[in-house]
Amino acid sequence: MSTLGEGAPFPFNGTEPNDGVALYGQDAQYRLRLYTSGGFSPDGVRGVFPTEFSRYFRLHAKSKGKKVLLTETGVDYTIQGGKVRIVGLADLGRPASVYDDCYTEDQDNYIDIILAGDEAAVRHITHNSKRS
Repeated sequence: MSTLGEGAPFPFNGTEPNDGVALYGQDAQYRLRLYTSGGFSPDGVRGVFPTEFSRYFRLHAKSKGKKVLLTETGVDYTIQGGKVRIVGLADLGRPASVYDDCYTEDQDNYIDIILAGDEAAVRHITHNSKRS
């Protein structure tokens, strides 16, 4: 996973590094970048924690014509014969040993879903469509 383009100039870099590699090391192979207009907060006050994928998100994939929901971190999902694992969230704030209400996020409207696994399987992650 490339971290090209990550970072901000002083004085806006107080919550960096916060990319997938900074948080998860070599486990960070791919990212799905989400952009939110107006930000994203669970309660209007605090930010989202890197550990909260399962609380707020799920991914959809297609495997052999069937829908597969990816809902948990740390689980290897089999998609088209390959594996995909959701590692966690990134581009929120710096890595921390404990995530609590004092966690400071970057407030930049981007959230990365960090993935590991086989590229061919990752390519089968899709949007949720009632027509498909």
